[in-house]
Amino acid sequence: MKIEVYPGGSLSKPDQCYQGVEDGISDLGMSCFAYTRGRFPLLEQLDLPLGYPDGVTATRIANEVFARHRNTLKELDGTHLLYVHAHGPDILASRKPVRSLSDLAGLKVRATGLSSKIVERRADHQLG
Repeated sequence: MKIEVYPGGSLSKPDQCYQGVEDGISDLGMSCFAYTRGRFPLLEQLDLPLGYPDGVTATRIANEVFARHRNTLKELDGTHLLYVHAHGPDILASRKPVRSLSDLAGLKVRATGLSSKIVERRADHQLG
């Protein structure tokens, strides 16, 4: 088997990756359900702040949810899901250290899916 990799959204943008597989632009894709809010109603619930203690637990739970519902998930019709991965809590990538809420002042924060609404509401609460 030969796999040609198109990194960094060069074949399709992150929020178009799944659609690109459905449309035959690519044969395989790796993306995040949360990039297309509303398209994967069951699976994007895994993006809620559910209190996962770590990434291993979050991944195990995500795969259990998928396994339990794989035969009834109409949102994935037409594709074959190979793997579900999740991350643990408190993941924030930054060039400067963030140790407290005040360290976030002035920073641009990127969040996806349902998490973006939480970030927006938290920012509104802190500023209001």
